[in-house]
Amino acid sequence: MISIYARIAALAAVLVLLAGIGWRIDQGGYKRAKAEWNAEKLATSENARLREQAAQKSTEKVDREYQTAKNRLAADKRVSDDRLRDFQAVISADTATSAAGRTHGTGGLERELLGSCAEALTSMGQTADRLEGKIVGLQSYINNVCQAK
Repeated sequence: MISIYARIAALAAVLVLLAGIGWRIDQGGYKRAKAEWNAEKLATSENARLREQAAQKSTEKVDREYQTAKNRLAADKRVSDDRLRDFQAVISADTATSAAGRTHGTGGLERELLGSCAEALTSMGQTADRLEGKIVGLQSYINNVCQAK
């Protein structure tokens, strides 16, 4: 018969062997889990980077469109200011002619009122154009950048 000490030694050897196998399996699983976690983290980072690039391109596009609209509005303002000055010059010349000749009646108050209305209408149109440009720009930003995510 095998002595009790030999049995305990054999059992200890089996336990050490099983512990070593378990530790080895655990190390392989740890490395595999770490590799999977790193791959997932890399994919998440790459997706975030691509979303950020798309958002940046959309923002740049909206900004270009806004700058184009702003330039167009500035050109429209210059044209309307020139036309308003021409209109006021015609009214002033007509007023001076009628005041000198008194052939067309007084009409000064009507001309002044007409000039004032034209000036107010031009100012209101410029304000409306400016606000329209901002609204269109903001709507484009929301559609292309905020809702694209």
